[in-house]
Amino acid sequence: MSSIPVFLQGEKIFLDSRMSGNVFVKAGFAGKIRENGLLAELNGETWNFSLWSFESTVSSADLKEFAQDKDETVFLEGSCFYGFVLSEYLESLEKEESIKACSLVCNALDALDESKSALSLVGAGGIIVSKDFSKVLFLPKNLIEISLSSLGEENFSDLYGSYLNPVFSGKTAVRFLQAAIVYKAICGKVPFAEKSASAREIDIRDLNYCPLRHAVFGVDEKILLFTENAFAGKYCSFPKEEFSALELKEPSSSDLKKFNEESHKFLLRQEKKIRAKRWLSIKSTAIKICIAVFIFAIAVAVSLYGTFCEKRTTKGLTSLQTVEMYYSAVNLLDVDSARASSAKSLGGRVDRLANIFVTGKTSSMYNAGNDLVPPSVWLVKNQLSHNIYGISNFTVDGNPCRTFFKGQRRKEKPPAILEESGQKVFPGEKKEYQVEFFIFDSLGEDSLCVSLQKEKVSLKFKKDRWIIFDIQTEIESNFFKFSELKAEYSAAMEKCGGDVFACASVLRQEYDFIPSDQEIKDAEKYVEEQSLVFVKPANK
Repeated sequence: MSSIPVFLQGEKIFLDSRMSGNVFVKAGFAGKIRENGLLAELNGETWNFSLWSFESTVSSADLKEFAQDKDETVFLEGSCFYGFVLSEYLESLEKEESIKACSLVCNALDALDESKSALSLVGAGGIIVSKDFSKVLFLPKNLIEISLSSLGEENFSDLYGSYLNPVFSGKTAVRFLQAAIVYKAICGKVPFAEKSASAREIDIRDLNYCPLRHAVFGVDEKILLFTENAFAGKYCSFPKEEFSALELKEPSSSDLKKFNEESHKFLLRQEKKIRAKRWLSIKSTAIKICIAVFIFAIAVAVSLYGTFCEKRTTKGLTSLQTVEMYYSAVNLLDVDSARASSAKSLGGRVDRLANIFVTGKTSSMYNAGNDLVPPSVWLVKNQLSHNIYGISNFTVDGNPCRTFFKGQRRKEKPPAILEESGQKVFPGEKKEYQVEFFIFDSLGEDSLCVSLQKEKVSLKFKKDRWIIFDIQTEIESNFFKFSELKAEYSAAMEKCGGDVFACASVLRQEYDFIPSDQEIKDAEKYVEEQSLVFVKPANK
């Protein structure tokens, strides 16, 4: 059989079903050829989308000019345009044309995602790009998969499977496909090259690949960050301008030598890290038992200090204090307080907070001193081994507010609030606030993500307390090397004689996300209180 399943001839496209006429009929395929793909057309700056499908079938005997199989098979036929399959642009055509084709496809995917149009994503072997770079055709997913799967696992992976992440969905799935296309266009190979689907999925899960920054010299930093974040399922945007104007820097011999040495060191570290991670995965049952024992031990310890473990409530708090309690819970990874101050509709946010808490605890179990702390606590404690997760520069309606605030404990039975700002409060009453803050996340390979978040917070007075029932978010993320911030922090602390406030003032000259002096004061008090929690009483 021919190894090329898609053919373009004039304004017609043919897809080899890889089935004989009898098999085609018995499989009921005649009723499936109308499955929809999607045609994207660029008119000026605007993308137009329309459904597309194959129209009829034809025998390979009538297509002898390019169907050279000895066995007769059924081809699907449809209207198309002059062009090439994206995999052909990536493999055999000029680099300039390859970049144009990939840029067009990624831009179409961006526009498609923004338009909320439905599309089942397909790999490079199922995407057609016109010669004039104005149209993109995404072939029907099931039909192209059936055709390509008959080529064998290796060819299927090269043409299709290695461009998709079966675990991701929605925007993250689109970004992964874009990143895989960009990586292939620049590097000449796919990032996750395992031919076996199961082995490839494991590599994707573990991010077992050579990042573009260690594979090709001189790539724009925005493109590097895009591919790294897209493969990791993190928030990112396709760097349209940088990729369309791609021009790799030519390295000097010394630069190339340094680049190769650093890449080799990185890959060795990564291999060791992934090997350890997979070993832990194999031993997951034993680890889960250990974690369960650890959690049980913590539960017992906490039960001995009942005053510290009793849950908080928003009862007795104003609507503003409820907002402070919720965002303080985010800052401190206090899952119970976050759940107590928010409705079930925000359960997904609380679950993500719980996952971060568990990840941080697990990391600190296997790496001594690798605790996960808020940014202001990180400044105060001066422990560079710590990771950061939490909030800084928190404001509500433009006014600085607290990020270490906790509501009263339930056992204290606080009275319900009856009025606010001189007005009586009634069940069902609503309030809205605009909050703004920076949120830190350093759980990565020397990567610090600092996002500016602007959120509209909606509260409702339910029965006898305020509760947050909706949060609308705008987010703008920036990425930094954590090691560079650590170095600047250490230098500033030394220069300022260990004065954390003076140190923060120095760092603010370069970073606008450094916590405020009030947040640092609150952090000092918090660290002091925490140090007293598990102090063993002195013998009398």
